[in-house]
Amino acid sequence: MSVSMSVEFDTVLVGMDDIREIAIWNSGTSELILSSIVPSDDIIVVTPQADTIDVGKQKSFEVRFLPDSIDVVDVIVLLHHNAPGSPDTITVHGSATKVVRPGDTNADDIVGVSDIVNIGLCYGEIGPVRAGIPDSLEQLLPIGWDQEICARADCDGDRTVSANDVIVIVENFGRELWTGIFPKKSHVQGSSGSSIVNQLIEATKKMPEGRARTEILAKLVYYKHEVLGIPREWSLLQNYPNPFNAETIIKYGVPEGANQVTVSIYDVLGRRIRVFEELDVEEGWHEFRWDGIGDQGTRMASGVFFYRLEVPLYSTVKKITYLK
Repeated sequence: MSVSMSVEFDTVLVGMDDIREIAIWNSGTSELILSSIVPSDDIIVVTPQADTIDVGKQKSFEVRFLPDSIDVVDVIVLLHHNAPGSPDTITVHGSATKVVRPGDTNADDIVGVSDIVNIGLCYGEIGPVRAGIPDSLEQLLPIGWDQEICARADCDGDRTVSANDVIVIVENFGRELWTGIFPKKSHVQGSSGSSIVNQLIEATKKMPEGRARTEILAKLVYYKHEVLGIPREWSLLQNYPNPFNAETIIKYGVPEGANQVTVSIYDVLGRRIRVFEELDVEEGWHEFRWDGIGDQGTRMASGVFFYRLEVPLYSTVKKITYLK
């Protein structure tokens, strides 16, 4: 009997399968009877499982790899037959992995608040680097992590579970359709982006006290203010242009949501001539535009005016110059 003594499989996704063929040759002087072909693990299936081969002939057998977990495997297949030296062995080598969606640490096919939990659980764990395109919607989990959840929690694939992995959740938040390459993450901007970050901040506050909680909170706060540009405190910027003729922009920053924000414009005698109000204001940067007209519809004379930002527990004033 003559047979290839090893079978090699490429990496196969868990839940999928791959097939190789082996050829068994009867080089003897009588009919070869293969009474059973028995793999040492049921992730390998050989068909047919028994057969006969005429003298001088060969037959092909299908070897199917059906991985059920992330691993590197070596499976021994025993070939029981009627020729001397029975049973013969075949070694089947293969590896298996799973597809991971960046940020989806709990494998529920959507990136959300709950995905931050596994980062906290696996914080500081180290494993193999995740290969692949950084912005790809589907990447392969590297083989070699002690726990699959930690391989998933390493969202940026840099081999360490850290606060940086939380940003992958932020930037892919709410994504559940997985085809092609991520478009530009335009949904993570301004107040909509800060809403995502705020949800993750609240979830992080529920973590046990410790390094993971502290560093993740710091990373989220930094991202909110330095990347998304959400102001850290109430701010009133100098109007632009100043002096102005047709229209000027008054911009103000809200560090957290407010029920009401008022910007009032006063003349040099302290009379309030125009009031701008905004209700249910989200955190972020907002603006009013003033065209030099008062609340009564009268255009103001050229001169110096003052505009005042007013919210509970905070107010500030700046000067504005209007030129007809």
